[in-house]
Amino acid sequence: MNIQMVVNGNNTRVYPWGDMLDNDKLNFGTASINATSAIGCYQSGKSVYGCEEMSGNVWEWCQDWYGKYMNIKEINPSGRLSGTERIIRGGAWNTKGRYCRSSGRGFRKPTFRSNDCGFRLILSKLPEIKKKVQIKRLKISNIKCFDDLEILFQSSENTTLLLGTNGKGKSTILQLLAIGLCMINRVELLYNWKKVVKSGKKEGVFEIELLIVSHNDDPRIIKLKYVIDENDSIKCINGEKQFNEIINYFVVLGYGVSRHIKLEDPPPFEKIENVATLFGENGFIKHIKISKNFKYIQENFYLIQQLINSVLYESDLAEKLLMQDYSPDSFYFSTTYSPDELIPLEALSEGFKSTFTWLLDMIIRLIEWGCDISDPQDITGIVLLDEIDLHLHPAWQRTFLPSLEKVFPKIQFIVTTHSPFIVQTAINKNLVILETDKSSDNVIVHEKVMNSELSYSAIVREIFDIHSPFTYETEKDFAEFRNFRDTILNNKDIDEQKFKNLVLKIAGRGLETESMMRREIKQLERQTGKKLVSYE
Repeated sequence: MNIQMVVNGNNTRVYPWGDMLDNDKLNFGTASINATSAIGCYQSGKSVYGCEEMSGNVWEWCQDWYGKYMNIKEINPSGRLSGTERIIRGGAWNTKGRYCRSSGRGFRKPTFRSNDCGFRLILSKLPEIKKKVQIKRLKISNIKCFDDLEILFQSSENTTLLLGTNGKGKSTILQLLAIGLCMINRVELLYNWKKVVKSGKKEGVFEIELLIVSHNDDPRIIKLKYVIDENDSIKCINGEKQFNEIINYFVVLGYGVSRHIKLEDPPPFEKIENVATLFGENGFIKHIKISKNFKYIQENFYLIQQLINSVLYESDLAEKLLMQDYSPDSFYFSTTYSPDELIPLEALSEGFKSTFTWLLDMIIRLIEWGCDISDPQDITGIVLLDEIDLHLHPAWQRTFLPSLEKVFPKIQFIVTTHSPFIVQTAINKNLVILETDKSSDNVIVHEKVMNSELSYSAIVREIFDIHSPFTYETEKDFAEFRNFRDTILNNKDIDEQKFKNLVLKIAGRGLETESMMRREIKQLERQTGKKLVSYE
Protein backbone atom coordinates (compact mmCIF):
# COMPACT_ATOMS: atom_id res chain seq x y z
CA MET A 1 0.00 0.00 0.00
CA ASN A 2 2.85 2.43 0.80
CA ILE A 3 4.57 1.70 -2.52
CA GLN A 4 1.34 2.36 -4.42
CA MET A 5 1.06 5.73 -2.67
CA VAL A 6 4.65 6.64 -3.56
CA VAL A 7 4.06 5.66 -7.20
CA ASN A 8 0.60 7.07 -7.82
CA GLY A 9 -0.22 9.50 -5.04
CA ASN A 10 -4.01 9.67 -4.79
CA ASN A 11 -4.45 8.80 -8.47
CA THR A 12 -5.66 5.40 -9.70
CA ARG A 13 -3.30 5.28 -12.72
CA VAL A 14 -1.74 1.92 -13.61
CA TYR A 15 1.83 3.20 -13.95
CA PRO A 16 3.53 6.30 -12.46
CA TRP A 17 3.01 8.24 -15.70
CA GLY A 18 -0.44 6.94 -16.73
CA ASP A 19 -2.30 3.85 -17.88
CA MET A 20 -0.26 2.93 -20.97
CA LEU A 21 2.99 0.96 -20.96
CA ASP A 22 5.87 3.03 -22.40
CA ASN A 23 9.21 1.42 -23.34
CA ASP A 24 11.06 4.69 -22.76
CA LYS A 25 9.94 5.04 -19.17
CA LEU A 26 11.11 1.79 -17.53
CA ASN A 27 13.53 -1.11 -17.75
CA PHE A 28 11.50 -4.27 -18.40
CA GLY A 29 11.00 -7.35 -20.60
CA THR A 30 11.65 -6.96 -24.35
CA ALA A 31 12.64 -3.31 -23.92
CA SER A 32 15.25 -4.27 -21.34
CA ILE A 33 19.02 -3.99 -21.57
CA ASN A 34 19.02 -7.53 -20.08
CA ALA A 35 20.40 -6.26 -16.77
CA THR A 36 19.63 -3.82 -14.01
CA SER A 37 20.08 -0.14 -14.79
CA ALA A 38 21.46 2.71 -12.70
CA ILE A 39 18.98 4.97 -10.95
CA GLY A 40 18.25 7.97 -13.17
CA CYS A 41 18.38 6.24 -16.56
CA TYR A 42 14.61 6.61 -17.00
CA GLN A 43 13.94 10.19 -15.88
CA SER A 44 10.59 10.34 -17.67
CA GLY A 45 9.34 7.42 -15.59
CA LYS A 46 9.52 9.22 -12.25
CA SER A 47 6.65 8.85 -9.80
CA VAL A 48 4.36 11.74 -8.89
CA TYR A 49 6.64 12.42 -5.90
CA GLY A 50 9.83 12.37 -7.97
CA CYS A 51 10.95 8.86 -6.99
CA GLU A 52 12.81 7.15 -9.83
CA GLU A 53 12.67 3.58 -11.17
CA MET A 54 9.50 2.66 -9.25
CA SER A 55 8.46 0.37 -12.13
CA GLY A 56 10.64 -2.37 -13.60
CA ASN A 57 14.40 -2.71 -13.05
CA VAL A 58 14.19 -4.85 -9.87
CA TRP A 59 11.38 -6.29 -7.79
CA GLU A 60 11.15 -4.26 -4.58
CA TRP A 61 11.23 -6.19 -1.31
CA CYS A 62 8.39 -5.21 1.04
CA GLN A 63 8.23 -5.63 4.78
CA ASP A 64 4.79 -7.29 4.67
CA TRP A 65 4.47 -11.05 4.83
CA TYR A 66 2.65 -12.62 1.89
CA GLY A 67 -0.66 -14.29 2.60
CA LYS A 68 -4.41 -14.15 2.24
CA TYR A 69 -6.51 -11.82 4.33
CA MET A 70 -8.72 -13.31 7.06
CA ASN A 71 -11.74 -14.97 5.49
CA ILE A 72 -14.35 -12.68 6.97
CA LYS A 73 -15.69 -9.29 5.98
CA GLU A 74 -13.60 -6.43 7.40
CA ILE A 75 -13.09 -2.70 7.13
CA ASN A 76 -9.42 -1.95 6.39
CA PRO A 77 -8.43 -5.66 6.38
CA SER A 78 -5.15 -6.57 8.08
CA GLY A 79 -2.33 -8.47 6.43
CA ARG A 80 -0.39 -11.29 8.05
CA LEU A 81 1.99 -10.60 10.92
CA SER A 82 4.13 -13.66 10.18
CA GLY A 83 4.76 -16.08 7.36
CA THR A 84 7.38 -17.72 5.16
CA GLU A 85 7.41 -15.37 2.13
CA ARG A 86 7.70 -11.59 1.86
CA ILE A 87 5.81 -9.54 -0.72
CA ILE A 88 7.68 -8.10 -3.72
CA ARG A 89 6.31 -5.32 -5.98
CA GLY A 90 6.96 -3.39 -9.17
CA GLY A 91 8.32 -5.95 -11.63
CA ALA A 92 11.90 -6.23 -12.89
CA TRP A 93 14.14 -5.92 -15.96
CA ASN A 94 13.22 -9.46 -17.04
CA THR A 95 9.43 -9.41 -16.46
CA LYS A 96 6.48 -8.57 -18.66
CA GLY A 97 4.94 -5.11 -18.48
CA ARG A 98 1.83 -6.20 -16.60
CA TYR A 99 3.98 -7.16 -13.61
CA CYS A 100 5.39 -3.61 -13.47
CA ARG A 101 2.11 -2.07 -12.33
CA SER A 102 2.18 -0.48 -8.89
CA SER A 103 -0.56 -2.87 -7.77
CA GLY A 104 1.19 -5.97 -9.06
CA ARG A 105 2.80 -8.15 -6.43
CA GLY A 106 4.69 -11.38 -6.09
CA PHE A 107 6.37 -13.20 -3.23
CA ARG A 108 9.72 -14.73 -2.35
CA LYS A 109 11.27 -16.32 0.70
CA PRO A 110 13.50 -13.85 2.62
CA THR A 111 16.51 -16.08 1.87
CA PHE A 112 15.90 -15.84 -1.91
CA ARG A 113 18.77 -14.26 -3.86
CA SER A 114 18.56 -13.09 -7.49
CA ASN A 115 19.70 -10.24 -9.75
CA ASP A 116 16.08 -9.22 -10.36
CA CYS A 117 15.08 -8.71 -6.72
CA GLY A 118 16.30 -5.95 -4.40
CA PHE A 119 15.79 -2.28 -3.51
CA ARG A 120 15.54 0.79 -5.69
CA LEU A 121 16.39 3.24 -2.89
CA ILE A 122 19.15 2.50 -0.39
CA LEU A 123 19.39 4.13 3.06
CA SER A 124 22.84 5.44 3.89
CA LYS A 125 22.22 5.25 7.66
CA LEU A 126 22.15 1.87 9.36
CA PRO A 127 19.35 1.23 11.86
CA GLU A 128 20.21 1.41 15.54
CA ILE A 129 21.57 -1.82 16.99
CA LYS A 130 18.88 -3.39 19.16
CA LYS A 131 19.43 -5.09 22.49
CA LYS A 132 17.22 -7.65 24.18
CA VAL A 133 16.99 -7.42 27.97
CA GLN A 134 15.64 -10.41 29.88
CA ILE A 135 15.16 -11.11 33.59
CA LYS A 136 17.11 -14.23 34.61
CA ARG A 137 17.05 -14.17 38.42
CA LEU A 138 15.29 -12.48 41.35
CA LYS A 139 16.43 -12.80 44.96
CA ILE A 140 14.40 -11.40 47.89
CA SER A 141 15.33 -11.14 51.58
CA ASN A 142 13.17 -9.88 54.48
CA ILE A 143 10.44 -8.27 52.37
CA LYS A 144 6.76 -8.84 53.20
CA CYS A 145 6.13 -12.62 53.35
CA PHE A 146 9.61 -13.59 52.13
CA ASP A 147 12.56 -14.47 54.38
CA ASP A 148 14.92 -15.65 51.66
CA LEU A 149 13.63 -16.50 48.21
CA GLU A 150 15.36 -16.98 44.86
CA ILE A 151 13.60 -17.37 41.50
CA LEU A 152 15.45 -18.48 38.37
CA PHE A 153 13.73 -17.58 35.10
CA GLN A 154 15.28 -20.61 33.45
CA SER A 155 12.93 -21.64 30.65
CA SER A 156 14.01 -21.14 27.04
CA GLU A 157 10.58 -19.61 26.47
CA ASN A 158 9.85 -15.94 27.25
CA THR A 159 6.89 -16.54 29.57
CA THR A 160 6.92 -17.26 33.31
CA LEU A 161 3.79 -18.10 35.32
CA LEU A 162 3.69 -17.26 39.05
CA LEU A 163 1.32 -19.57 40.93
CA GLY A 164 0.21 -19.81 44.55
CA THR A 165 -2.71 -19.16 46.86
CA ASN A 166 -3.55 -15.62 47.99
CA GLY A 167 -1.01 -14.14 50.39
CA LYS A 168 1.98 -16.02 48.96
CA GLY A 169 3.56 -12.89 47.45
CA LYS A 170 2.85 -13.18 43.71
CA SER A 171 1.92 -9.50 43.40
CA THR A 172 4.90 -8.50 45.57
CA ILE A 173 7.25 -10.20 43.11
CA LEU A 174 5.79 -8.20 40.20
CA GLN A 175 6.03 -4.99 42.24
CA LEU A 176 9.69 -5.58 43.12
CA LEU A 177 10.54 -6.23 39.47
CA ALA A 178 8.71 -3.03 38.48
CA ILE A 179 10.54 -0.97 41.13
CA GLY A 180 13.94 -2.34 40.17
CA LEU A 181 13.53 -2.09 36.40
CA CYS A 182 12.01 1.41 36.54
CA MET A 183 14.60 2.67 39.07
CA ILE A 184 11.87 3.92 41.43
CA ASN A 185 13.36 5.30 44.65
CA ARG A 186 10.69 7.66 45.98
CA VAL A 187 8.27 5.74 48.13
CA GLU A 188 5.55 8.42 47.87
CA LEU A 189 5.13 7.41 44.23
CA LEU A 190 3.94 3.97 45.29
CA TYR A 191 0.27 4.06 46.22
CA ASN A 192 0.01 1.01 48.50
CA TRP A 193 3.69 0.31 49.14
CA LYS A 194 3.93 0.63 52.93
CA LYS A 195 5.64 -1.35 55.70
CA VAL A 196 7.25 -3.81 53.34
CA VAL A 197 10.27 -4.74 55.48
CA LYS A 198 9.57 -7.87 57.47
CA SER A 199 8.72 -7.29 61.12
CA GLY A 200 11.80 -7.33 63.37
CA LYS A 201 14.21 -6.61 60.49
CA LYS A 202 15.99 -3.31 59.84
CA GLU A 203 16.06 -3.60 56.07
CA GLY A 204 14.90 -5.68 53.14
CA VAL A 205 17.00 -6.50 50.10
CA PHE A 206 16.18 -7.60 46.57
CA GLU A 207 18.44 -8.35 43.61
CA ILE A 208 17.58 -8.57 39.90
CA GLU A 209 19.89 -10.25 37.41
CA LEU A 210 19.45 -9.25 33.76
CA LEU A 211 20.77 -10.89 30.59
CA ILE A 212 21.67 -8.40 27.83
CA VAL A 213 21.85 -9.77 24.28
CA SER A 214 22.72 -7.71 21.19
CA HIS A 215 23.66 -8.50 17.60
CA ASN A 216 27.16 -7.07 17.78
CA ASP A 217 28.31 -7.93 21.34
CA ASP A 218 28.67 -11.02 23.47
CA PRO A 219 25.83 -11.59 25.98
CA ARG A 220 26.47 -9.97 29.36
CA ILE A 221 24.93 -9.92 32.82
CA ILE A 222 23.92 -6.87 34.87
CA LYS A 223 23.16 -7.33 38.57
CA LEU A 224 20.97 -4.76 40.32
CA LYS A 225 20.76 -4.68 44.12
CA TYR A 226 18.26 -2.61 46.12
CA VAL A 227 17.86 -1.96 49.84
CA ILE A 228 14.58 -0.91 51.50
CA ASP A 229 14.86 0.53 55.02
CA GLU A 230 12.37 0.65 57.90
CA ASN A 231 10.93 3.91 56.51
CA ASP A 232 10.26 2.24 53.14
CA SER A 233 12.85 4.33 51.25
CA ILE A 234 14.40 2.47 48.33
CA LYS A 235 18.05 2.72 47.28
CA CYS A 236 20.02 1.02 44.50
CA ILE A 237 23.41 0.01 45.92
CA ASN A 238 24.79 -1.97 42.97
CA GLY A 239 24.54 -1.95 39.18
CA GLU A 240 22.97 1.49 38.64
CA LYS A 241 25.70 2.80 36.33
CA GLN A 242 25.68 -0.30 34.09
CA PHE A 243 21.87 -0.36 34.06
CA ASN A 244 21.64 3.29 32.99
CA GLU A 245 23.70 2.40 29.91
CA ILE A 246 21.01 0.03 28.63
CA ILE A 247 17.81 1.42 30.19
CA ASN A 248 16.73 3.03 26.91
CA TYR A 249 16.99 -0.23 24.99
CA PHE A 250 13.89 -1.84 26.45
CA VAL A 251 10.49 -0.98 27.90
CA VAL A 252 8.87 -2.27 31.10
CA LEU A 253 5.08 -2.31 31.42
CA GLY A 254 2.96 -3.54 34.32
CA TYR A 255 -0.76 -4.21 34.80
CA GLY A 256 -2.28 -5.00 38.19
CA VAL A 257 -5.73 -6.22 39.15
CA SER A 258 -6.96 -2.59 39.43
CA ARG A 259 -7.07 -1.89 35.71
CA HIS A 260 -9.36 1.16 35.88
CA ILE A 261 -9.90 3.74 33.15
CA LYS A 262 -10.05 7.44 34.07
CA LEU A 263 -10.55 10.66 32.13
CA GLU A 264 -7.45 12.28 33.59
CA ASP A 265 -3.71 11.94 33.53
CA PRO A 266 -2.03 9.99 36.35
CA PRO A 267 0.37 11.83 38.70
CA PRO A 268 3.31 13.29 36.76
CA PHE A 269 5.88 10.67 37.73
CA GLU A 270 7.31 9.21 34.54
CA LYS A 271 9.06 6.33 36.27
CA ILE A 272 5.88 4.82 37.67
CA GLU A 273 3.36 5.63 34.94
CA ASN A 274 4.04 2.45 32.94
CA VAL A 275 3.54 0.19 35.99
CA ALA A 276 1.12 2.24 38.14
CA THR A 277 -1.75 -0.27 38.28
CA LEU A 278 0.50 -2.84 39.97
CA PHE A 279 0.44 -0.70 43.12
CA GLY A 280 -3.23 -0.49 44.02
CA GLU A 281 -6.55 1.22 43.47
CA ASN A 282 -5.10 4.64 42.67
CA GLY A 283 -3.24 3.43 39.60
CA PHE A 284 -5.24 3.60 36.39
CA ILE A 285 -5.14 3.37 32.61
CA LYS A 286 -5.77 6.54 30.62
CA HIS A 287 -9.00 6.80 28.62
CA ILE A 288 -9.01 7.12 24.83
CA LYS A 289 -10.19 10.74 25.26
CA ILE A 290 -6.88 11.79 26.83
CA SER A 291 -5.41 13.90 24.03
CA LYS A 292 -2.07 12.12 23.74
CA ASN A 293 -3.70 8.68 23.61
CA PHE A 294 -6.19 9.77 20.96
CA LYS A 295 -3.38 11.25 18.88
CA TYR A 296 -1.52 7.93 18.88
CA ILE A 297 -4.70 6.09 17.90
CA GLN A 298 -5.47 8.49 15.05
CA GLU A 299 -1.95 8.27 13.66
CA ASN A 300 -1.57 4.49 14.03
CA PHE A 301 -5.08 3.07 13.92
CA TYR A 302 -4.45 0.66 11.05
CA LEU A 303 -1.45 -0.93 12.79
CA ILE A 304 -3.18 -0.94 16.19
CA GLN A 305 -6.21 -2.59 14.59
CA GLN A 306 -3.94 -5.15 12.95
CA LEU A 307 -2.28 -6.10 16.24
CA ILE A 308 -5.50 -6.24 18.28
CA ASN A 309 -7.25 -8.34 15.65
CA SER A 310 -4.31 -10.72 15.37
CA VAL A 311 -4.53 -11.45 19.11
CA LEU A 312 -8.34 -11.74 18.98
CA TYR A 313 -8.37 -13.90 15.86
CA GLU A 314 -5.97 -16.44 17.36
CA SER A 315 -8.00 -16.58 20.60
CA ASP A 316 -10.89 -18.95 21.17
CA LEU A 317 -13.76 -16.48 21.13
CA ALA A 318 -16.87 -18.17 19.78
CA GLU A 319 -18.15 -14.97 18.14
CA LYS A 320 -14.68 -13.98 16.79
CA LEU A 321 -14.80 -10.32 17.75
CA LEU A 322 -12.69 -8.02 15.60
CA MET A 323 -12.01 -4.31 16.04
CA GLN A 324 -13.32 -2.27 13.11
CA ASP A 325 -13.48 1.44 14.00
CA TYR A 326 -13.06 4.07 16.71
CA SER A 327 -14.36 7.45 17.83
CA PRO A 328 -13.27 9.89 20.56
CA ASP A 329 -15.60 8.02 22.93
CA SER A 330 -15.21 4.33 22.13
CA PHE A 331 -14.06 1.48 19.91
CA TYR A 332 -16.35 -0.59 17.70
CA PHE A 333 -16.29 -4.30 16.92
CA SER A 334 -17.96 -6.77 14.58
CA THR A 335 -18.59 -10.51 14.86
CA THR A 336 -18.61 -13.34 12.35
CA TYR A 337 -22.35 -13.64 12.93
CA SER A 338 -23.10 -9.98 12.18
CA PRO A 339 -20.13 -8.56 10.24
CA ASP A 340 -22.03 -5.41 9.22
CA GLU A 341 -23.17 -4.52 12.75
CA LEU A 342 -20.77 -2.41 14.81
CA ILE A 343 -20.84 -3.07 18.56
CA PRO A 344 -19.42 -0.45 20.97
CA LEU A 345 -16.87 -1.63 23.53
CA GLU A 346 -19.23 -0.68 26.38
CA ALA A 347 -21.74 -3.33 25.22
CA LEU A 348 -19.26 -6.20 25.52
CA SER A 349 -18.44 -8.39 28.52
CA GLU A 350 -16.38 -7.22 31.50
CA GLY A 351 -13.71 -9.79 30.69
CA PHE A 352 -13.36 -8.55 27.13
CA LYS A 353 -13.35 -4.88 28.16
CA SER A 354 -10.74 -5.43 30.87
CA THR A 355 -8.43 -7.39 28.57
CA PHE A 356 -8.87 -5.08 25.58
CA THR A 357 -8.16 -2.04 27.77
CA TRP A 358 -4.74 -3.15 29.00
CA LEU A 359 -3.83 -4.67 25.61
CA LEU A 360 -4.60 -1.36 23.87
CA ASP A 361 -2.72 0.54 26.58
CA MET A 362 0.29 -1.75 26.09
CA ILE A 363 0.33 -1.11 22.33
CA ILE A 364 0.01 2.68 22.78
CA ARG A 365 2.89 2.69 25.28
CA LEU A 366 5.01 0.64 22.87
CA ILE A 367 4.34 3.29 20.20
CA GLU A 368 5.13 6.07 22.69
CA TRP A 369 8.39 4.37 23.60
CA GLY A 370 9.37 4.22 19.92
CA CYS A 371 8.68 0.59 18.99
CA ASP A 372 7.95 -0.20 15.34
CA ILE A 373 4.55 -1.87 15.76
CA SER A 374 4.44 -2.68 12.05
CA ASP A 375 6.90 -5.48 12.94
CA PRO A 376 5.70 -6.83 16.32
CA GLN A 377 7.76 -9.99 15.85
CA ASP A 378 10.85 -7.91 16.63
CA ILE A 379 9.55 -5.87 19.59
CA THR A 380 11.38 -6.60 22.84
CA GLY A 381 10.45 -5.64 26.37
CA ILE A 382 9.17 -6.92 29.71
CA VAL A 383 5.46 -7.03 30.58
CA LEU A 384 4.28 -7.82 34.13
CA LEU A 385 0.65 -9.02 34.37
CA ASP A 386 -1.16 -9.65 37.65
CA GLU A 387 -4.04 -12.15 37.26
CA ILE A 388 -4.05 -12.42 33.48
CA ASP A 389 -7.23 -14.51 33.75
CA LEU A 390 -9.15 -11.64 35.41
CA HIS A 391 -12.82 -11.81 34.27
CA LEU A 392 -11.92 -14.08 31.33
CA HIS A 393 -14.27 -16.88 30.26
CA PRO A 394 -12.55 -20.32 30.56
CA ALA A 395 -12.68 -20.78 26.77
CA TRP A 396 -10.61 -17.61 26.30
CA GLN A 397 -8.27 -18.51 29.18
CA ARG A 398 -7.15 -21.55 27.17
CA THR A 399 -5.97 -19.56 24.15
CA PHE A 400 -5.35 -15.93 25.10
CA LEU A 401 -1.77 -16.23 26.41
CA PRO A 402 -0.55 -18.34 23.44
CA SER A 403 -2.07 -15.84 20.99
CA LEU A 404 -0.38 -12.96 22.84
CA GLU A 405 2.97 -14.77 22.67
CA LYS A 406 2.51 -15.51 18.98
CA VAL A 407 2.00 -11.83 18.11
CA PHE A 408 4.77 -10.59 20.47
CA PRO A 409 7.27 -13.50 20.56
CA LYS A 410 10.25 -11.48 21.88
CA ILE A 411 8.48 -9.83 24.82
CA GLN A 412 9.14 -11.46 28.19
CA PHE A 413 5.78 -11.94 29.93
CA ILE A 414 5.77 -12.57 33.69
CA VAL A 415 2.21 -13.26 34.81
CA THR A 416 0.28 -14.45 37.84
CA THR A 417 -2.78 -16.64 37.55
CA HIS A 418 -5.21 -18.80 39.49
CA SER A 419 -6.46 -20.53 36.33
CA PRO A 420 -5.67 -24.18 35.50
CA PHE A 421 -6.59 -23.34 31.89
CA ILE A 422 -3.81 -20.73 31.71
CA VAL A 423 -1.35 -23.24 33.21
CA GLN A 424 -2.46 -25.82 30.63
CA THR A 425 -0.96 -23.63 27.89
CA ALA A 426 2.41 -23.38 29.64
CA ILE A 427 4.28 -26.19 27.88
CA ASN A 428 8.05 -25.51 28.07
CA LYS A 429 7.42 -22.36 30.09
CA ASN A 430 8.75 -21.57 33.55
CA LEU A 431 6.27 -22.33 36.35
CA VAL A 432 7.09 -20.70 39.70
CA ILE A 433 4.92 -22.22 42.44
CA LEU A 434 4.93 -20.36 45.77
CA GLU A 435 4.18 -22.55 48.80
CA THR A 436 4.36 -22.37 52.60
CA ASP A 437 7.08 -24.49 54.16
CA LYS A 438 5.25 -26.38 56.91
CA SER A 439 8.37 -26.71 59.05
CA SER A 440 9.26 -22.99 59.08
CA ASP A 441 6.04 -21.27 57.94
CA ASN A 442 8.11 -19.36 55.35
CA VAL A 443 7.13 -18.93 51.71
CA ILE A 444 9.35 -21.05 49.49
CA VAL A 445 9.52 -21.56 45.75
CA HIS A 446 9.09 -24.70 43.70
CA GLU A 447 10.14 -24.21 40.08
CA LYS A 448 9.07 -26.47 37.26
CA VAL A 449 9.23 -26.52 33.47
CA MET A 450 6.21 -28.40 32.13
CA ASN A 451 7.67 -30.39 29.23
CA SER A 452 4.48 -32.15 28.21
CA GLU A 453 0.78 -31.40 28.21
CA LEU A 454 -1.23 -32.13 31.35
CA SER A 455 -4.98 -32.58 31.62
CA TYR A 456 -7.11 -30.13 33.58
CA SER A 457 -7.54 -32.63 36.44
CA ALA A 458 -3.80 -33.37 36.56
CA ILE A 459 -2.98 -29.65 36.77
CA VAL A 460 -5.53 -29.11 39.55
CA ARG A 461 -4.04 -32.04 41.45
CA GLU A 462 -0.29 -31.62 40.80
CA ILE A 463 0.06 -27.83 40.45
CA PHE A 464 -2.77 -26.43 42.60
CA ASP A 465 -2.67 -29.28 45.18
CA ILE A 466 -6.44 -29.87 45.02
CA HIS A 467 -7.03 -33.61 45.28
CA SER A 468 -10.80 -33.77 45.22
CA PRO A 469 -13.05 -33.01 42.25
CA PHE A 470 -15.93 -32.22 44.61
CA THR A 471 -16.88 -29.17 46.66
CA TYR A 472 -15.38 -28.56 50.08
CA GLU A 473 -18.71 -29.44 51.78
CA THR A 474 -19.01 -32.71 49.86
CA GLU A 475 -15.43 -33.61 50.71
CA LYS A 476 -16.19 -33.02 54.43
CA ASP A 477 -19.17 -35.37 54.13
CA PHE A 478 -16.99 -38.01 52.45
CA ALA A 479 -14.52 -37.74 55.34
CA GLU A 480 -17.36 -38.25 57.84
CA PHE A 481 -18.58 -41.26 55.84
CA ARG A 482 -15.10 -42.82 55.94
CA ASN A 483 -15.05 -42.44 59.74
CA PHE A 484 -18.41 -44.24 59.94
CA ARG A 485 -17.12 -46.98 57.61
CA ASP A 486 -13.99 -47.59 59.72
CA THR A 487 -16.08 -47.77 62.90
CA ILE A 488 -18.43 -50.34 61.31
CA LEU A 489 -15.52 -52.48 60.09
CA ASN A 490 -14.12 -52.46 63.65
CA ASN A 491 -17.43 -53.93 64.89
CA LYS A 492 -18.29 -50.85 66.93
CA ASP A 493 -21.72 -49.27 67.32
CA ILE A 494 -22.75 -46.22 65.29
CA ASP A 495 -25.76 -43.90 65.11
CA GLU A 496 -27.49 -45.83 62.31
CA GLN A 497 -30.02 -43.10 61.46
CA LYS A 498 -27.30 -40.46 61.26
CA PHE A 499 -25.24 -42.77 59.03
CA LYS A 500 -28.20 -43.42 56.73
CA ASN A 501 -29.02 -39.71 56.49
CA LEU A 502 -25.40 -38.94 55.59
CA VAL A 503 -25.32 -41.58 52.83
CA LEU A 504 -28.60 -40.34 51.32
CA LYS A 505 -27.38 -36.73 51.58
CA ILE A 506 -24.20 -37.50 49.62
CA ALA A 507 -26.04 -39.67 47.08
CA GLY A 508 -28.61 -36.95 46.50
CA ARG A 509 -26.01 -34.46 45.25
CA GLY A 510 -25.77 -35.98 41.77
CA LEU A 511 -25.38 -39.09 39.65
CA GLU A 512 -21.64 -39.34 40.32
CA THR A 513 -21.91 -39.17 44.11
CA GLU A 514 -24.91 -41.54 44.07
CA SER A 515 -22.93 -44.11 42.09
CA MET A 516 -20.00 -43.80 44.51
CA MET A 517 -22.26 -44.30 47.54
CA ARG A 518 -23.94 -47.35 46.01
CA ARG A 519 -20.53 -48.98 45.41
CA GLU A 520 -19.30 -48.13 48.92
CA ILE A 521 -22.44 -49.43 50.65
CA LYS A 522 -22.55 -52.59 48.53
CA GLN A 523 -18.95 -53.40 49.44
CA LEU A 524 -19.54 -52.58 53.12
CA GLU A 525 -22.65 -54.81 53.26
CA ARG A 526 -20.70 -57.66 51.64
CA GLN A 527 -17.93 -57.31 54.24
CA THR A 528 -20.27 -57.15 57.25
CA GLY A 529 -23.13 -59.35 56.04
CA LYS A 530 -25.61 -56.67 57.16
CA LYS A 531 -28.16 -54.57 55.31
CA LEU A 532 -27.14 -50.97 56.04
CA VAL A 533 -28.99 -48.56 53.71
CA SER A 534 -31.98 -48.87 51.41
CA TYR A 535 -32.36 -46.46 48.49
CA GLU A 536 -36.01 -47.28 47.91
